[in-house]
Amino acid sequence: MSRDFLIDFGSTNVKCALYCTETSSCLSTYAIPFPERLSNPDPAIHEVDPAEIRRCLFHALSNIPLSSLQGILISAQMHGYLLADGNGRLLTPYISWRDARAGKALQNGSCLDVFLRENPGILWQEWGTLPKVNLPLISLY
Repeated sequence: MSRDFLIDFGSTNVKCALYCTETSSCLSTYAIPFPERLSNPDPAIHEVDPAEIRRCLFHALSNIPLSSLQGILISAQMHGYLLADGNGRLLTPYISWRDARAGKALQNGSCLDVFLRENPGILWQEWGTLPKVNLPLISLY
């Protein structure tokens, strides 16, 4: 029997399914709570410990016989990211799409405001999104 393991890292839960490609049906499904936000007094900062995300992945994979799989599909939260150096060492925790640090006030407006003023030629429609405080491009800026 040909099987695929599907795993979706959502904001609330990591959803898992064992899928039979021959019958186009789910053989089993379950969910694991997505790790909690790291403690931070600033509500605009929404970071998660990458080790906890890794723990969820390994927990999900431990529930199935890997040798029986044809493939694994992983889906992740849009606009979330980790920063690493040139050697792959992490520089930040996982920064969630819920992070809004780019909306925080600066001297000349928010980071989003400054970015939009200084980069007027970006064609947001071609990028498939509108400018907002949770985009990694804006937060990194």
